[in-house]
Amino acid sequence: MMKPARTALSVRRRCSRGQSLTMAGRGRLETLESRVLLSAAPIGHIDILNRTTIAGWAFSPGEGPTATTVAVTINGVRTTVTAGNYRADLASLGSPYHAFTFTMPALLPGVSTVLIQALDPLTGATTTLANTTLTNAPPVAHMDVTTSTRLAGWAYDSDATGTPLQVRIDVDGVTGTAFTTDHARADVGNAFHLGTNMVGFDVSGNFAGKVVEVYVLDNPSNIGRLVYTNNRPPKGHVDVNNGYTVAGWAFDPDDTTAHVNIRVLVDGVKLSETDTAAATSRSDLTSVAGSPDHGYSITIPGLTPGKHLIAVYAIDAEAKSAPAVLLGYNTVTNAAPTGHVDVVNSTLVQGWALDPDFGAGPAQVSVYVDDLLYTTVTANASRPDLVRYYGSAGHGFAVNLTDLGLSSHSITVTVHDNRTSNQNEIVIYDDFINNRQPQGSFDVVKNGQLMGWAWDPDAPGTAIAVDVYVDGVYSKTASANVERPDLSAVTGGSTAHGFSIEMPVLSFGTHKIDLYGAEAQGNVSTLIGSKLVTNARPIGNVDVVNATTVKGWAFDADRPDAALDIKVYVNGQLAASGIAGDTRNDLVGVTGGPNYGFTVTLPTLSSGRNQVDVYAVDKNSGLLIALGSKAITV
Repeated sequence: MMKPARTALSVRRRCSRGQSLTMAGRGRLETLESRVLLSAAPIGHIDILNRTTIAGWAFSPGEGPTATTVAVTINGVRTTVTAGNYRADLASLGSPYHAFTFTMPALLPGVSTVLIQALDPLTGATTTLANTTLTNAPPVAHMDVTTSTRLAGWAYDSDATGTPLQVRIDVDGVTGTAFTTDHARADVGNAFHLGTNMVGFDVSGNFAGKVVEVYVLDNPSNIGRLVYTNNRPPKGHVDVNNGYTVAGWAFDPDDTTAHVNIRVLVDGVKLSETDTAAATSRSDLTSVAGSPDHGYSITIPGLTPGKHLIAVYAIDAEAKSAPAVLLGYNTVTNAAPTGHVDVVNSTLVQGWALDPDFGAGPAQVSVYVDDLLYTTVTANASRPDLVRYYGSAGHGFAVNLTDLGLSSHSITVTVHDNRTSNQNEIVIYDDFINNRQPQGSFDVVKNGQLMGWAWDPDAPGTAIAVDVYVDGVYSKTASANVERPDLSAVTGGSTAHGFSIEMPVLSFGTHKIDLYGAEAQGNVSTLIGSKLVTNARPIGNVDVVNATTVKGWAFDADRPDAALDIKVYVNGQLAASGIAGDTRNDLVGVTGGPNYGFTVTLPTLSSGRNQVDVYAVDKNSGLLIALGSKAITV
């Protein structure tokens, strides 16, 4: 059994084995600045914005020819589109492929909010291109006749004044078939200046004793607007709501033979995806509801410690349009377990623990060793010193640890909550015994590698993990398992504790890199060194661009040992690649060496105007750095 998540202590905690790291945020570092300008945010413009179409353009200066993503958020629902369509007037941006068109979904009746943003995937920067509202006028309707045999009225939609509307009649919750308004109503057409008089409807049927709902379907969303119902809401009561059980009764006065569904919300979240039918027999309900089978009793599962609002709703059994009816609510408190560890050493864990919900009753205490359950005991030993604070004494515990010996171990002590939940064990102690911290050194940054050594004296034969943080944010983990014969005198003979870690992805500029050596148990990391590292922007130039060849040079001061990759885009698409490793003696005075030239052969160009953009790829970040551009006519 694995222990629960550790609490934060003064040292940097790592994840429990087999669990994902949450505190350190292990995931590839994605946030980088733009490829050309360090702080360039996307730009763009909206040319068309109506209920059917959004069109415009968006461009991220740092992305070069790469198409920018545009996010369209309508009433909180977000959809993305790529701004990669051709528009000749955009060529001044360096590439004409930055236009987009978005087809609007049918808007809900009423006012809809529309937010349009250009997104830079590397920097995370957003630019709002538009933030507005669009209105879809809801249908207007009136019921003239509502009897047990006839339903008649009229309806029109100002968005389609010359078009008859669809009407739907639902009976006892069964969805009816929509029909078109087909009766001439000159009085309505003339009064509202409509393009048609065919806005009336007149339906005959047997509606006696039935729940009737009349809907008019909006144009163009086809969403029904309720214009009439004879429904009566459910009735009921909550007899018990104590945090353990919700019990009571509910029925629908429109059909006392149907079972009302009960929905329970805990802190606004549904207790279950499936509502519970009020179908339990209760003889006392016959005089109220006409039959006994309308009771309910629902068990509340474990609540996390603290206050919780439990609300109970009845769901109408006959009408789909009826909102849930609140029967009652209550605020309940699950008191958090508490305790203290007074003694921890190589032979003993001793302290006290209790759950206020138990009163004088004892709580359960679990001890974890190296993240695995060691034992669970009942905290019922006498502790007279607790009486003045908690009113009872039987809350002490003691656990013998002599079986562990003198080696280093992590020790975690938890108190069990009286309810089963995702926080049913509260950590009251979390540390090590017989522990010596990892040792190591962050020696040098060379040729894109972070180099040094790390080891844990408590596990001298184990290669420990090294965590890399950039500006305080977790970046990656590597193993200190490289042979370093010079470490023998430090470690007592074990030498496979060196590391050479590839430089993490860095934005341009200076960054602080911290390296942490991880405990052999894998739970805590100790700082072994820090360095300031600068990722400089590559430099270069394009000397020749013609229909067949691109020539120039590129150099990265961070990696003078490495030839940079060259990418050539034609009309916004990657067309050719090369390496900046050719000999150019004229560069020695600029770069300190000659081997930074490049020659890239282009594929056959299309007839007409071709936009050629040349980029160097930064060795550290992978970002494209613009070297030059030229338009060529073939």
